[in-house]
Amino acid sequence: MGTELKHYTKIIEQIFLAKYKEGKKIASFEVGDIEKAATNLGIKPPNNICDFLYSFRHHTAFPHSITNTAPFGERWVIERGEKGRYQFRLRPEDQTEIVPNPIMSETKIPDVTPGIVAMYTLHIANRARYGCL
Repeated sequence: MGTELKHYTKIIEQIFLAKYKEGKKIASFEVGDIEKAATNLGIKPPNNICDFLYSFRHHTAFPHSITNTAPFGERWVIERGEKGRYQFRLRPEDQTEIVPNPIMSETKIPDVTPGIVAMYTLHIANRARYGCL
């Protein structure tokens, strides 16, 4: 885990623990709380607040101190509120992930790789370099 990600995790954890009240399904915070939490921890605040929030909204898992407060079958997510405000919100697990619709059909993409390229490239990634699939 990179240093920046460790710092992000400490910051989000401090914000959550400061705003969370047991039994509540929403914990609101402001963008300014990110800088305050970083300062309290002695960490340089994130240069890109949007990247900080995006990482936890879409890629980075919350620390256990946050996930352990969620009831069974629910998960914390970060949602946008009013301007400059965000909120941790409990959502049912089945509403927190994007899954393909089983009713929709799969679109097949034909392989239009020229024969000479296909003959001399063994790996599909090499074909992609030539813009052919």
